[in-house]
Amino acid sequence: MDAPARKQQESLMVTTQTIETLFKDEAVFQIGETEITIFPVPGYIDPESGHAAEFKDDPLDPSVKPIKKGEGTSDKRKNGATVALQALTGTGSDITEEAKKFMGVPYLFGTEPYEQSKRFDCSSFVQYVFEKFNYSLPRTARAQAGRGTFVQRSELRVGDLMFFYVPGRFKSDEEVGHVAIYLGNQKMIHSSPLPEDGVQISEINKDYWKQTFLYAKRILD
Repeated sequence: MDAPARKQQESLMVTTQTIETLFKDEAVFQIGETEITIFPVPGYIDPESGHAAEFKDDPLDPSVKPIKKGEGTSDKRKNGATVALQALTGTGSDITEEAKKFMGVPYLFGTEPYEQSKRFDCSSFVQYVFEKFNYSLPRTARAQAGRGTFVQRSELRVGDLMFFYVPGRFKSDEEVGHVAIYLGNQKMIHSSPLPEDGVQISEINKDYWKQTFLYAKRILD
């Protein structure tokens, strides 16, 4: 907490700012003059979840669109600031190529930052890679799922985040428990203890992933 709780009669009191700091990625707030009401972040389930539907690529994904010779040259001359910004934030292909550099880094649930531990769990891996391109994401998969815009499994683009539940981890199979980065061509890169240990690439049109998939989110502009 950013400030200590204070005892008032038989109750412990904290500021509304402290409450928002504690739960900002997990809840939404309605603050009145004398009370604060906390609601869970609204959930979303992909329309095709639970039906083991196939994953598909968005044919309009700019990350895989071939660039013709000379295309974009005039734009670079006229708008250097825009080009510089794009280089800073990165494209889906930039992000996935960076992610591949960490193939084989061991998995550890709840690990400390990579610089200290030389380990990743699923969400710290995503956070670390996206941070390199100036995208600030929360630490947990559940909190990361609150960012971006929803994407159907049939319209995936390179760099989209894919969220899954982990059977038995939470009371509800609607709770996010795992996150991965979409690579295109029905593959994803993620940090997981299985089927191998650590950062790995998996085929997503497998029964397990199709059945445990909740939704995808697009972080990239």
